[in-house]
Amino acid sequence: MKITLTIASVLLAFAVLEATAASKYAGTWNFFTNENSNEDSDSQEYNVVPSNQDYYRPSLNNLNDKSVNSNNYYRYSNLLNSNEQSEYDNERETYKRNNRVTIDDRNAVLGNALADKVFALDKIVHEQRRQENNNVGAVDLQDPLAVANVAVKSSKKNVVQFYNAQMTNLRTGDLEYMYIKPEADLVYVEYSFDQLRTKGAYKSDLPQTNAGEFTIAMDNVRSNVTASFGAGKAIIVPAAYENAESTVLTEQNTETTLLDGAIKKAFIRQLNQAVSAEVYNSTHKGLLSQLKAEITAPLRSVNAGQKAKLYDMRWTERDLTIELTDIGTKFVDQTAQRIGSMAYVRTNAGTYKTKYTVVLDHLKWTGDLTISENGQRATTARSVQFNINNANVEIVLTNTDNRLCGTIYANAELDNVEYTLNKDLPISLQSRVERDLARFVKHSLEEYMHKSLEQRLCDRQN
Repeated sequence: MKITLTIASVLLAFAVLEATAASKYAGTWNFFTNENSNEDSDSQEYNVVPSNQDYYRPSLNNLNDKSVNSNNYYRYSNLLNSNEQSEYDNERETYKRNNRVTIDDRNAVLGNALADKVFALDKIVHEQRRQENNNVGAVDLQDPLAVANVAVKSSKKNVVQFYNAQMTNLRTGDLEYMYIKPEADLVYVEYSFDQLRTKGAYKSDLPQTNAGEFTIAMDNVRSNVTASFGAGKAIIVPAAYENAESTVLTEQNTETTLLDGAIKKAFIRQLNQAVSAEVYNSTHKGLLSQLKAEITAPLRSVNAGQKAKLYDMRWTERDLTIELTDIGTKFVDQTAQRIGSMAYVRTNAGTYKTKYTVVLDHLKWTGDLTISENGQRATTARSVQFNINNANVEIVLTNTDNRLCGTIYANAELDNVEYTLNKDLPISLQSRVERDLARFVKHSLEEYMHKSLEQRLCDRQN
C-alpha cells in the first residue's frame, strides 16, 4: 500500500503550529496537530484505543517569543545570503582601504570573553560534525527506536494490535535548523529524514488474519520541536512525511491489504509522534545539552562588577581621526553583556552557518577622546563619560568542508553614543564628533569582533 501526502508547508523553512488539539503524552510534553493534518477526516472507525491520558490546552508562557512564534519561525534560511556576504566583504575592504583602523584588544577583558564564548559555541558544533562525518545532532537520536505498542480499531467490531515495532534510519537524518535563546527559555530544532523504516508484528481478531508482520517506509520525513531548556514544557508537532508504503504479511507469509486502513488512519500517526518524541528527547542530551550549558555559563575571566573594556579604537576617515580608549563598561553585568541567541542552519551536506547575537546593554565607561582634523595637532578630551544603553552585534560564521576558519560577517546595531564633552575640545571639533563618532564606534565594533573571531577560528584551529 502506498500513501501519498503533500507536505509543502512543512518543507518550507518554518512549520505552522496553529493547534486545534493538545494532549498530555507520557506525562512530559504536549502534542499538537494541525488543521491541515495528514490524516483523513472522513472516517472515525480507525482510532487509537484511548488511554487514561487527559487532554488539555497547555500554557506556553516562555515558549512565546517575538522571533519564534506559532506562525513564523525564526528565518533561518535568511541568516546570510551570498549577496549580503559579498556586500559586507566589499564594504569592509573599502573601509580598510580608504580608512586606517587600529583595534587594540590588549587588556580587553570583556571583548575577549565574548569572542571566546562565540568560539566555544561554534567549536562544539564543528567538533561533532567533524567526528560524525557532518552528521551533527542526529547521533543523539536513538536508532533503532522502539515504538510503543498500540491497539487500533480496524472496524466497529475488530481491533488490531501493533507491537514489537522498531523504527530505523533516524541517525541518517539531518539537523536542518536550530535556534537557542536563553532569556526566552527557548530551544527549536528541525530534522529531516530521507526515509524511516518501521518493522513489527501485529495481532488481530479479524477472521482473515490473526497475526503477522508489517513493514512501513516513510519518505521525506520532517520533524520540528520547540522546547524549554528544562524538561516538561514543549510544543511538539507530529512529524510529517511525503509518502509512505506499507507491506503486511499474514502468518502464511502472504501479503494482505486488510490492515491498510488501520495503518493509514491511526498507526502512521503513532509513528509520526514517535519521531518527534525522540527529536524532543535529543534536546536534552548530546549536542543540545552542551550548547545550552555553554551559552548560559558565565563569561570566563570576567567577574561581576569589575571594570572590563571591549577594546581601544583609532579610526581615520578622510581628514578625520578619532581615538577612543577603554570602550566597554565600568561594571560588568553578566545579564547585560552576554550571548543573546544562537542559530544554526545546514545549507548543504558540507556547509553550515551559525549566527550569534552578542548583547552589549548598559555600556558605561570613562575614557579619553582624541581627535585631529586635516592632519593638525591632535586635541584630547580626557575622562569623558560615555553611555550606550543598547547594542547588539550579529555574527554569522560560514563553515565549509569542516574548516573551522570560514567566512565571518559582523553587523553592529547600537543606540546613540551618549557623552558629555568638557572644555578641552574646541567647538569646531565637537560638531565632527557629533556627526561621526557613532558611526566610527559601530564600524570599529564590527571590525573588532571580526578580527577577534578570525584570530580564534583561524589561528587556533587544530
